[in-house]
Amino acid sequence: MKDYKILWIANNPCSSTERGGGKTVTGGWHSALEAEIRDKVHLSIAFLSSGQKEEDFIHKGVTYHSINPFASRNYFLFRMKRLLMPQRLQDKAILTRIREIIHLESPDLIHIHGTERCFGMICPQDRSGMYLLDEKRIPVLISIQGLIGAIKENFFRGLPQSSFRKYESLESKLRKQSALRLYREFSQRAENEKTILHRAAFICGRTNWDFRETAKFNPSRKYFKVGEIMRAPFYGRQWQPHGNQHTFTIVSTLSTGPYKGIDLLLRTAARLHDENFSFRWLVIGYGKDNDYVRVAKKHLGLDPRACGVEFLGKMDAEGVASTLLEGDVFCQVSHIENSPNSVCEAMLLGMPVVATNVGGTASIVTDGKDGILVDDAREDLMSQAVKTLASDSGLALTLSSEARKTALARHDPSAVSAEVLSVYREISEY
Repeated sequence: MKDYKILWIANNPCSSTERGGGKTVTGGWHSALEAEIRDKVHLSIAFLSSGQKEEDFIHKGVTYHSINPFASRNYFLFRMKRLLMPQRLQDKAILTRIREIIHLESPDLIHIHGTERCFGMICPQDRSGMYLLDEKRIPVLISIQGLIGAIKENFFRGLPQSSFRKYESLESKLRKQSALRLYREFSQRAENEKTILHRAAFICGRTNWDFRETAKFNPSRKYFKVGEIMRAPFYGRQWQPHGNQHTFTIVSTLSTGPYKGIDLLLRTAARLHDENFSFRWLVIGYGKDNDYVRVAKKHLGLDPRACGVEFLGKMDAEGVASTLLEGDVFCQVSHIENSPNSVCEAMLLGMPVVATNVGGTASIVTDGKDGILVDDAREDLMSQAVKTLASDSGLALTLSSEARKTALARHDPSAVSAEVLSVYREISEY
């Protein structure tokens, strides 16, 4: 497929900077897969950029096209667009730019990564799966990452809207980073997602849950199950038990949104503390002044520090891997997920995992075999699972071994890239 032209369209797979007159690209989630297939196909990538201008450039044989609905030569106008442009106009500008890129590249296949943004609105209304470019019929493949409609439904599952109205900081509201604003954005994107999934003829997913959810919108779509390649630092290192001489350490990774479960984390920590269980809980992704932490503290009336919780802030992949290896168990506390990368990375390292049984997580963790699944409303079950792993080293080692075995097979780079290329070949025959 060396001459087969693939156009990826993605939310934020990379950032680019000028260095010494050349272009440097730092990869995101896509970089490992890109490295595996860029010599096997003719690859171009269109991506959302935060830069002031839209540009095209080549890096390591891959053509990049940045998309920015706020782009302007005038910096003041650029800032005003970022501040004031409504979502409807942003989407219109993004889709216009995507169509320009499609005309420029004339690809043989368009692969859209995710339904979180409006990209999939280019799918034809007739559900044929073919984008028409003059006389050329170009198949459009949609990869499922998360599902915005499900996130919207579970957005305030752990912490109510009223608490965010009452306790969110003025700074978050002024900087347009409030949870309430994010919820409104998700509500708008969920409507786009319905249209995208209704039209999509070719779907690429990872879990039994996203298979069922996408079938609700278009039962006749062609569904392909394809794995994902994780970040490099999680492949070459392996978790080892620490013994009884160190403080039992729980690790979690949280990202933006109250649905990620900061409430469950704090409730579980408080329960463990009340039961006189000696531990520390390291939280990657949130700093101690994070607004979600602030709201959860106020709503629950809990002091995280008094409960043994330490907020470490954001880290790169190396930092995350090193922190996980310090731990004794990884706890995933989210109220909705599809195939949580944080769990996959912990399993790759061979950590014992406790995770909430939500969304597609049961396709990632097999309860009792390579991890433990619990109800996302039951801090008592999560705390019990943690204590069981602390007291039963044999169970912890068994789950560790099985988790690593499962994850190494599921996220094998060669196998995943072969799956992706196989999907491209099959779709190209339609």
